[in-house]
Amino acid sequence: MKSITQLLFGLLIAFGVQANSMADERPNVILIFADDLGPGMLGCYGQVVVTTPNIDRLAREGMKFNNYYGGVYCAPARWTLLTGMHDGRNGGWAQNRAGLPIWRDAGQITEEEYQKRMEKHKANSNPIADDEVFLAQVAQQAGYKTAQFGKLDRGFLTWNERVQRFGWDFHEGYYDHQRCHGFYPPYLWRNGERFDLPGNTMADCGKTSEKGDEPVGYGGETYSQNVFIEGILKYLRSNHDQPFFLYHPTQLPHGPVAIPELHPDFADHPTMSLAEKKYASMVKMLDDHVGLIMDELVTLGIDDNTVVLFTSDNGHELYYGPKPSYKKQTLPSGEPANLTDKKWRSSECGDIFDGAGGRAGLKRSGYQGGMQCPMIVRWPWQD
Repeated sequence: MKSITQLLFGLLIAFGVQANSMADERPNVILIFADDLGPGMLGCYGQVVVTTPNIDRLAREGMKFNNYYGGVYCAPARWTLLTGMHDGRNGGWAQNRAGLPIWRDAGQITEEEYQKRMEKHKANSNPIADDEVFLAQVAQQAGYKTAQFGKLDRGFLTWNERVQRFGWDFHEGYYDHQRCHGFYPPYLWRNGERFDLPGNTMADCGKTSEKGDEPVGYGGETYSQNVFIEGILKYLRSNHDQPFFLYHPTQLPHGPVAIPELHPDFADHPTMSLAEKKYASMVKMLDDHVGLIMDELVTLGIDDNTVVLFTSDNGHELYYGPKPSYKKQTLPSGEPANLTDKKWRSSECGDIFDGAGGRAGLKRSGYQGGMQCPMIVRWPWQD
């Protein structure tokens, strides 16, 4: 994860220096940050059932990294991205506690108690030094407008002033990462202003079980990722005439699984379970939305002047199905375990959903599958 941060810091600084003489040629930057997506779920990394033509196009027209590593867990990975520091440093794992808005919305605490706890929470949430500089601030200093859509901050519970402190001129999404475990929030936040989503009433945002067997569309009427892609496209149309840095930390395909409708590729699949159909549809939606962003860049005439980066926060994770154990280092026969053998693979739900691509381990694991991520950079600009 540190490498992508160094790359982004370097690019933005270089573009800022360039701005003095060639302001019109400064490229826009879009960073799409998938959630719990292993490289094995993408066609360009070997997936053959869940097709991802739009992300594959990024790889075909750009540069695909085959040995890229994120974090082993979401919040430290996001901390590294925003700060440029390794998550082993003090602060990398110092997340605050999420869930407070859910308690208030569910009636477990009063509004008055919520406000008291929130003030205490703000006072105790990893104070930021005045001289600390974050990724989006580097972009601002280089003359870029900055925008973030999706899972705001680095986790777990944030607020408007804190998001602004990280350098975002515009933001839209979740302040509480525990609410992100559902895809039908009653409300989201835009620049500190709450806005309600029609048809969504559940305090936990429609979080499903890890079995993933709830009906398709369970949770509400307005799916959060659809809100984000609409916001992103609107932002591009309104800001394409000036350099921008747009960061999209999506929920997809983080589980538990939920989707408003099954993708036609999987709706009648003869062997997939309902949970697997949902998960595959979530990956397809992510790919479709990448396609919408790329199409909009062409429509606006800024495709050649936009750097697009696609990656994930940590190694692969599934929220349903059996999970193997990696504590054993030997087989019952006493022979050393071959961690590439299917018995030790990251998924026992079939090769289709082995998003770690045969590597041992899942998210939170120190094995390769727990931290290896896709990484693609595309910039079709030519001198």
